[in-house]
Amino acid sequence: MLLASKSGNISAAKLVSETDTEWQLQVEKRELSISKTDKQMRAFKDMSEALTWAGAEAELIEHFRAQDEAKADEGTQPQH
Repeated sequence: MLLASKSGNISAAKLVSETDTEWQLQVEKRELSISKTDKQMRAFKDMSEALTWAGAEAELIEHFRAQDEAKADEGTQPQH
């Protein structure tokens, strides 16, 4: 998981648990509880989504989106 903030910070996080209303994350050995309605911090699985939400530059977002698509294409290729 990734923890993104509107200030542009993105940190790697481990999902400890999830409810309908919040994410329990472990970030650098600290446990954090992030509300799913929080307007300043949010958890994401995909870097391109985190970057889009945080307001990153379009070129950077597109770079990660292309990587995500390439990985998805690899997963649909037949195994030899």
